[in-house]
Amino acid sequence: MKFQGAKTITTKESICYSLIAFTAIIISIGLWFFPLISDDLFSVIYFKDTFLHGDAFDLNVYYTNIKQIFETNHFRLPNLLMPVIILLPKWIPALISCISIFYILRTGSQLGNFNCSWKGMTIFASGFIFLFPWWDQLYLVSFQAPYLWGSALSLILLKSILTHKRHSVVLLFIGSVLLGFWLEAYAGVILGACICLMIFFKSHRNRYIVAVSIGLSCGILIDALPLILQCKWTRWAFFEERMILIYPFLFVNLLYVVLSALMARKHVSAVLTPINLTLLEISIASIVLTIYFKTGARINGLGAICSLIGIIYLIRQIKFGRNGVVGFISVTAGLLAACHMIAVDILSYRLNEETKYVLERYQLYSERPVFAPLTFREDASLLALQKPYFDWFAHEKTLGVFNKIYGKGNLQLEVVPAQLRDFSLHEAEKIAGEANIFYYKGSLLSTKNGRG
Repeated sequence: MKFQGAKTITTKESICYSLIAFTAIIISIGLWFFPLISDDLFSVIYFKDTFLHGDAFDLNVYYTNIKQIFETNHFRLPNLLMPVIILLPKWIPALISCISIFYILRTGSQLGNFNCSWKGMTIFASGFIFLFPWWDQLYLVSFQAPYLWGSALSLILLKSILTHKRHSVVLLFIGSVLLGFWLEAYAGVILGACICLMIFFKSHRNRYIVAVSIGLSCGILIDALPLILQCKWTRWAFFEERMILIYPFLFVNLLYVVLSALMARKHVSAVLTPINLTLLEISIASIVLTIYFKTGARINGLGAICSLIGIIYLIRQIKFGRNGVVGFISVTAGLLAACHMIAVDILSYRLNEETKYVLERYQLYSERPVFAPLTFREDASLLALQKPYFDWFAHEKTLGVFNKIYGKGNLQLEVVPAQLRDFSLHEAEKIAGEANIFYYKGSLLSTKNGRG
């Protein structure tokens, strides 16, 4: 029975939807397995009893936490909601991330006009797996919320202003305010895209894009309210001395910019379209923000997605390559991406098991160091490309958060690799020219204050 107005889904669309669903699920499994550490635990320090024992949620403490965020941190909506999100069962944030990934891939393919092409969809999904800045702590829920969920919201908003379908002006305005309050970086580059659209394309000078522009501006102002009231400005610049780690994540943006410049010579009509110029503006603006603020590759999350969409969009416009060659590239990329994500999911599961082991041993023998079978970055599978956040037991700041959540008085958690259980300075090889650094069973070690 066919209902009036129902849309028939073609075989090609079914294949593409299946690819999208498979990609979203296989990524989200790893996000679900990944343990709560670092910033995730920091979000519930004031709600320790609720987190550990299920006590009632104290609203007065929550309001105090919001006040502290207003005074010392980014006043983003995800930061305000994070204590509540972390207290939820782990599968709920993973499910939200799964839905976000689904909408990123679905909406992105619609923007690039390859939503019925399994080849374009496979390349897009593979590119999203390899080129989205997962490496920059995006396996933490605290970073998924603004940068992954924010990417989905951004693309939905982009689709609304680039298509000529009628939308509610009020809903567009509310969605724009939400995005501006959610993540000011993504909202800023979309606001720039709106301004470019109104300048260069008469067809986009309408009340819808004006509503979006005003909404984004309002949301960004709410986010920046603490800085405005305190009359101060900060760039954070966490990667000031390590920008060499960030530049590789801008490669896809630069590739898209170069491809657009080369194609503009012979295929002007394909380059000078509202969709392509919007994607290009976001890509270039993301490069500028990433280099200027120096807070990490995650700022380029939306830029990387838009660059991928733009590259596939341009290549399809000029019918690049033979179908057999493109098909081979698509299948190869898809298989590599699938194997890669399976390796990442296994690694994420192992890291979760290691964390549970450490906590169990600490609760049983809190007065002793915990000798744990830890997975170090250098021992991780090459296929996993070291995606998850590693080595948190080696970081003093992260251990400090662990102790504040799980600690028992003055008995601090100390984690030592299992292979060092029988460590002896007499068996270690001293490194020439170094006072406290030794080589022992394949590892470089440093003794504290010169003592063993």
